[in-house]
Amino acid sequence: MESNYIRLNLCEKVNNKVIYHYEVSDSLKHFFNLNEEAFIEYTFELTNIPDSIIAIPFVCNVLPIIWLTNSTLEVHTLDKNFLSHVDEIKQGYMQMYPSLCFQGNIKTMPESNYVPESKINAGCFFSGGVDAYTTLYRHVDEAPALLTIWGADIDISDTNGWQIIDSFNKKVAEQLSLTYFPIKSSFRRLLNFGEQGVSLLLENTPYEYWHDFQHGIAIISHGAPIAYAYGMEKVYIASSFSEQQKGTYVCASDPTIDNYVYFGNTQTIHDGYELTRQDKIAYLVNYPYSTEKPNVHVCWISSGGKNCCQCEKCYRTILEIVSEGGNPNEFGFIWNDASIKKCKRKHMIEMLLPQYRITSYYYPIMNRMKENNIKDIDKYEWLFRINWDKFNDYPCKKMYHCIISLLKSIKRGLKKFIYSK
Repeated sequence: MESNYIRLNLCEKVNNKVIYHYEVSDSLKHFFNLNEEAFIEYTFELTNIPDSIIAIPFVCNVLPIIWLTNSTLEVHTLDKNFLSHVDEIKQGYMQMYPSLCFQGNIKTMPESNYVPESKINAGCFFSGGVDAYTTLYRHVDEAPALLTIWGADIDISDTNGWQIIDSFNKKVAEQLSLTYFPIKSSFRRLLNFGEQGVSLLLENTPYEYWHDFQHGIAIISHGAPIAYAYGMEKVYIASSFSEQQKGTYVCASDPTIDNYVYFGNTQTIHDGYELTRQDKIAYLVNYPYSTEKPNVHVCWISSGGKNCCQCEKCYRTILEIVSEGGNPNEFGFIWNDASIKKCKRKHMIEMLLPQYRITSYYYPIMNRMKENNIKDIDKYEWLFRINWDKFNDYPCKKMYHCIISLLKSIKRGLKKFIYSK
């Protein structure tokens, strides 16, 4: 009987691009998009970067699959420092998902790498969001290089969206006299996220593969070749959650995982975990800017690199800024009296929220509005009138979502009827 395996056969380096040639056992093929080229492009020559470093991004992207399927990962060589901490990374996953079984192993030859003299002390993964900006400003005195992946939040097919983000990041780096490393990667296309893909690994669980298992170490690992080439001592990745929320969330990016990702002489630091999101907003609103305030990018909906200013994430961030006495229009949003009315309607009639989000984000917003005695607080009086314990149970919301569900069913039925002709 064939055992489960993923085999990295070759890291083909062509100037500034690495193409990963790999094969998988028949039992694992449905988890992968095998026709998609697995590649990463950097802005510097890769020829002198050891394969034991170059392999790390591929390895980190498939490690959770190895563990969840009790498979073997075969790699010719891997950085010794990275390899020596893999069990600790696994322990982080095991603590977060105690009901799941994490097995599997890596077959490789460990290689000790002599890291060149430091040219840049630190790196900082930068998405332009609230978390990323907070980490950047907290460590700006270290002059960290900005690392942004085209292919993470912005798909590699979205050229226009990336041009906006890339231009924006160049501006941020220029204003702060920092080095900027854009990275183009197909790693979000490596796996099959369809119904017959990696979601099968999590059947009958409340978990989602990308957010809960893949994205943390997948993103961090892209920094390995850069950290090696420039002798970085540390790489920062901003926290998504806070220590106060510990035990209430699951996430692939967590200090119990991220802080054990090493490569060469580089340590990863999961930064800002002691801060709540409201703390971070207060930090950004009150930061002593020497230039203009940052245009934070938080949107889940917009594909063009800008904020839509009408999704839950945009509205929540806007309200957080307002609650700290800030002007959302100075942070990359469009906000006026008409926007407030639309925000109210969405919250009162359309929006559904998990309880943890209400507790962790909306209660602090209202508390800070009162504490800061914000200007025009009467415009947000409706927030205080919402029965947050029954937020999702308002009759008008149930009716709204019933109608939406009915319309979707009719649309599906019409499509099915048309295509059957």
